[in-house]
Amino acid sequence: MKSTVCVQSVVWLSLACVSVSYAFEDIDEEVIVVGSRIPTSSQALGGLTTVLNRTEIEALGSAHVAELLRHVPGVSVVRSGGYGGLTQVRLRGAEANHVVVLIDGIDVSTSSSGEVDFSGILSTDIERIEVVRGPKSGLYGSNAVGGVVHLFTRQERRDLRLDVSLEAGGFERRGAGLALGGGNERVDGRLTYSRFASEFDLSKDDTQGADDDAEKADTVSGYLQFKATDRLSFRLIGRRTERETDTDGFDFNGGPVQGLATDDASESDTEVRSIGFSAIWDVSDNSTYMLQWQRTESVLDGVFFGDEGSREKLIVDLHLVLDDRQTLALFAEWEQETFENLYPYDPSQAHEQNRRLYGYGLEYRTLIGETSIGVNARVDEADDFDNTMTYAVDGSHRLGKQMRLHGSYGTAVTNPTFFEQFGFVPAIFVGNAGLEPEKARGWDAGIEITSEDGLIMADLTWFESILEDEIVPRFPTVVNARGQSDRRGLEMSLTYRGQFAEVSASYTYIESLDMRGEDEVGRPRNTGSLSIQRSWRDDRVTGAFNVLYSSGHYDTDFRNYFVNGFASELTKLGSSTVVNAQVSYRLNNLVELYLRGENIFDADYEEVLSYRTPGAVALIGMRLSL
Repeated sequence: MKSTVCVQSVVWLSLACVSVSYAFEDIDEEVIVVGSRIPTSSQALGGLTTVLNRTEIEALGSAHVAELLRHVPGVSVVRSGGYGGLTQVRLRGAEANHVVVLIDGIDVSTSSSGEVDFSGILSTDIERIEVVRGPKSGLYGSNAVGGVVHLFTRQERRDLRLDVSLEAGGFERRGAGLALGGGNERVDGRLTYSRFASEFDLSKDDTQGADDDAEKADTVSGYLQFKATDRLSFRLIGRRTERETDTDGFDFNGGPVQGLATDDASESDTEVRSIGFSAIWDVSDNSTYMLQWQRTESVLDGVFFGDEGSREKLIVDLHLVLDDRQTLALFAEWEQETFENLYPYDPSQAHEQNRRLYGYGLEYRTLIGETSIGVNARVDEADDFDNTMTYAVDGSHRLGKQMRLHGSYGTAVTNPTFFEQFGFVPAIFVGNAGLEPEKARGWDAGIEITSEDGLIMADLTWFESILEDEIVPRFPTVVNARGQSDRRGLEMSLTYRGQFAEVSASYTYIESLDMRGEDEVGRPRNTGSLSIQRSWRDDRVTGAFNVLYSSGHYDTDFRNYFVNGFASELTKLGSSTVVNAQVSYRLNNLVELYLRGENIFDADYEEVLSYRTPGAVALIGMRLSL
């Protein structure tokens, strides 16, 4: 069996190298930290995980993380028009608030909606993206129904370095990044600033004039890490994103575009702040204690309503290496959430809401011959809900050096959001304080095949899941519905890494049906991606080409909402094929120039009814490292 792997684990508080021995002999190892609380080789995990590293991120070229996620099997992305429009990410047909989103181990979802608007998350300082699909509440608690998305920012362990990036192009797009960092074996840190701005008409409404919609997003992030001794380390991280969006309203008042987005000068401001402190203590070669405190605050000053909230967590982990084939992790979590309406239409909604949650669990991983097995279980206690227990089991079995079987089964829960419980919009919505958590269970099974020379890898995975007690609209509130929603589908991926080029392709089929057997909104049945990258002249010139396909999906249509007795309808949006291309030239070890075209064939499509999407755009940029 192969020797140990050293990885800086952000999930484990990002503070130290942890030894694990779950690698298969002669297999290219990629350590995964999001699919397990125990950093583990990708070859040992039964749950399917996709990783995008920095090289792939730069080749794909997008300034927004959400656009990168479109290349991941099982992921659906829906954006309300332009670059600043609400951007929702779904995994395997689950809801947008059924995904745990972490940035350097910190949960960045808002307490009001339980989801993350990906429009404000830039890729400038992202080093690595891990996406694990399937129910993961046994590890991560509430919301991990569809899976987990974990973003890792760039780290420094070298002499002081300054990184600068600039980009400009059509639709008044302007992007900039500035980072300063450095360190040694004892101390390292990095401070980053990034900005994105654009102007783009979101709605397709032309009755109100031509109001230019604009977006500006500023992000400041940083970390400081200190290794006090060979066995004790500390880490402080912080992040602040502020967005100003001149967006469009929605016509519910019988205007010329009733039930659709309308072009007006509505504005919204959002701010998300997060901070975390962690410590890791290697008590011995076989035991490690980890402590993490984190806090996330969010403020939304929107078109129709506003709110602010916070989430604070304290996490304690104990990891025990039982022997060279067995590892055990024990963990406990305390969490407190708050929520307050900034514009309470009803005086009863004016006071701050809060709730506490407690979680306890374990994870056990073992290697038996060529079979790796992982088991986890977790109990969650809450002030407002019944206690829940979630669990999962996964397995990976190698058949020789070229074939691997993998599979997993798990359960998950999603607690009601504060807005579902206590939100209020006059004549439209009243919260329901009596809601119970949504419950899910699901499984997947697949086969991975690697060519003899290791240049080609293909994977085929089937998945199914069931959601019960789903929270659904019942005008003017929401309720836990009877019955179940069914999600099933197929994920396929293919990669080739040869001397001529690097090629990756994916295809996903998702059938996501509600309790009535109808298609869920925002989830296309068929999606696919193709990415080709090639370098010339000793890697000084790099060309990248990628294609994204979506078969189209259903969306909610409110045009006859009042006529139909407050019942919406469904509208099928058309398919789309978007082609992007990029060429970069490295002048020397310090400077790189690039030219990128997005939607170069000017595809015209909608992802949200009545919102237009950007056409063809050309961009020029530079990366400088000193």
